[in-house]
Amino acid sequence: MVYRTSRKSIRQIYIVKVFDPKVLFTGIGYTLESSLEILENNNAKSDIESAELKAHRTKKSFITLSTFNDKVWKVLPLKAIKKYGGLDANGRKGLYYTMSLKPNSAGLFLEVAKATILVRHMSGEIIASWSLQSLADRFIQKIPSLIFISANMEERAGKGYFYFYRAQLMKGTSPELLENQFKEENILVDLKLNKCTKSWYSP
Repeated sequence: MVYRTSRKSIRQIYIVKVFDPKVLFTGIGYTLESSLEILENNNAKSDIESAELKAHRTKKSFITLSTFNDKVWKVLPLKAIKKYGGLDANGRKGLYYTMSLKPNSAGLFLEVAKATILVRHMSGEIIASWSLQSLADRFIQKIPSLIFISANMEERAGKGYFYFYRAQLMKGTSPELLENQFKEENILVDLKLNKCTKSWYSP
């Protein structure tokens, strides 16, 4: 996610947190928040006052910016699952795709249209759509500013050691910035939907 202001290093963080992933099943975000004594937060509010914390290890690692699916479906979700879904590890049929501008194995892809981001099939059918303005508004609500934490990780005797070495403050976004980032594929859409999903029936 690229924000309106240039990336600014706000301070260097030197934290080494030890955990056993086989026992605690913890990751980098949980480790950071636990070290800073921040309670896990999955609602629309930011982690700390006016700022959301996001941590990453590599340039290729995904960072979840926001999660929402209300009123985006242009095809009934059950119909979309039947037509385009695949099976997960438990044999449940659903939509389990990380969407990009290139068609996937199901023929689904992202399309950046005027003021809108679409999930479209190669046949032309539109599966879901998001208003870029709505996305920008949601990001500003959830992430008025972002503290982006970079870390290295190494394993020693089965335990993971995180070294948090940089914190960058980012502020502000807009539909135009989001449009550009979708086109550059710096932002992707992760579809995770099956019959058991709470709001699968809501178009």
